[in-house]
Amino acid sequence: RMQCQTSVASFARLPWASLLVSVVAVIAISQGPWDPDGARWPYTDLNLNQYSLPKSGSDTVPSYALGVFPVLLGIFLVLFEFLCNRSTSTRLKIRFCLLLIISFLEAELVTVSLTSICKVFISEPRPDFKQRCLGSTTANATTDSDGFVICTNSGNDVTDGRQSFPSGHASYTMAVATFASLYMLWTLHVRKIDLPWRSSTGATSVLAAQIVQLLYFVALFPVFVSFGIAATRVRDHRHSPADITAGLLLGFVIGFLFFVGRMLSGAPETAEKSADCKCGGALCEGSSDSV
Repeated sequence: RMQCQTSVASFARLPWASLLVSVVAVIAISQGPWDPDGARWPYTDLNLNQYSLPKSGSDTVPSYALGVFPVLLGIFLVLFEFLCNRSTSTRLKIRFCLLLIISFLEAELVTVSLTSICKVFISEPRPDFKQRCLGSTTANATTDSDGFVICTNSGNDVTDGRQSFPSGHASYTMAVATFASLYMLWTLHVRKIDLPWRSSTGATSVLAAQIVQLLYFVALFPVFVSFGIAATRVRDHRHSPADITAGLLLGFVIGFLFFVGRMLSGAPETAEKSADCKCGGALCEGSSDSV
């Protein structure tokens, strides 16, 4: 019979290049020439009553949490796959975990890139933009000869004030939350593998069924967290409901596409159980030997 044997080349065939491109894209966009401070921004569309909410002193969810959230999720996904999947070899699980993390990171990086581009080119003022621009919610605006509102403040506070749509907190967290939740639901309900609480044929006990019910809540928990973070952005007057809705939708689409495009074809059980010894998707490429 035929037996798939993994090779060093299979690790090299993981999507490292596309990950590198995603990293470079994020760096290029963050350092790009489109700096609102260095351009004349058209404040003629500014409705001072619409953007006159008071600026809160601090964010309920600080920016560093956007880095902590995906790191914790990524660690959880790798541990869950490595410890709970009992159907595949250690080597295949390591390769699959690498694919899992690469795809997870790419979903986040692509979301960051697209969100940043939208923020700069759409240039929607934040709900608290009047205070950012004029220093007070009660200040009277003055315009130049072309009808542009003259901001009495300057610097990053004004620049960031014109980057409301879509919400980055919403899009970043929803992208990784969608990816993580889909992976968990797929593993719990679809994959034909041996797990600690059930066999690959679906045999399970009453206690195991109760465990699975709890794990379904765990699977959806990242999405609940993402919705909660998005809601704080409205409460903090950083975004409008339209901003967070767009961010959540953008993150969901990107997370969904990366999960479906990468993970479904790269499952290690697909590689091991393939009758013709061909490994699936971007995961690996095996070699055959007669036994």
